[in-house]
Amino acid sequence: MKAEELRVGNLVEYNGMQWVVLSIIYPSPRNDKYSGKWLLELSNGGIITVPLEECMPIPLTEEWLEKTNLEKFMWGHKINGILYLRNNEEGWYLTVLDERSEERWCSDNVLQYVHQFQNVYYGLKHEEITEKQ
Repeated sequence: MKAEELRVGNLVEYNGMQWVVLSIIYPSPRNDKYSGKWLLELSNGGIITVPLEECMPIPLTEEWLEKTNLEKFMWGHKINGILYLRNNEEGWYLTVLDERSEERWCSDNVLQYVHQFQNVYYGLKHEEITEKQ
C-alpha cells in the first residue's frame, strides 16, 4: 500500500484492527525512529501515529460489502442508478447495466482493497460509504 493511494477517511488495518486514516504525514527528518518515513495518524476509539509500512490494506470482500448501505442484487452491489460493483476471480470491478440487467460497460481496474473502493465511491458520490445502522 502506497501513501499516494490513501486519503483521509480511508480504512486500514493496524495490529489486526480496522482504523480510520485521520492524516497522512509526509516523510521528514525527525529525531526518532520514524525519520524519513511516511506516517499515518489513525483513529479507532483513540488516536495513534504509526508508520505506513506497519499498516495493511483491508481486503474488499462480500462480507465487508454486506456491512454497508449498498443494495445487494444477484448481479452485484448497486452504487447508483445503473452503476454496480461486481466480482470475478480477479477481484471487484465497476460495471454499467442496462434496464435488462445486461452489462454495457465494464471497468478495467480491479478493486482488491477497501481503500481502493472507498476512493472510487467518494469520487463518484462525493460522500463516504456508510455502514448499516
